[in-house]
Amino acid sequence: TEWFSASLNNSQRRIFIVEDDGNIVGSVRFDMISSTEALVSITISFTAWGKGVGTFALEEGEKMLKGEFE
Repeated sequence: TEWFSASLNNSQRRIFIVEDDGNIVGSVRFDMISSTEALVSITISFTAWGKGVGTFALEEGEKMLKGEFE
């Protein structure tokens, strides 16, 4: 879609896909506001609710971003 294409080309946005055993179970998106702040959006598949996937996505995404925008 047009939104997704624009998202991939946005230098202030990072989108990470979360997989479990080869299956996509969610995503986390970081829209950088400053070098230390981001608007975060987490989407988790209903089948993965309550399994810590959202926490995992947030923590791993933060690790991947660390230093990139600082």
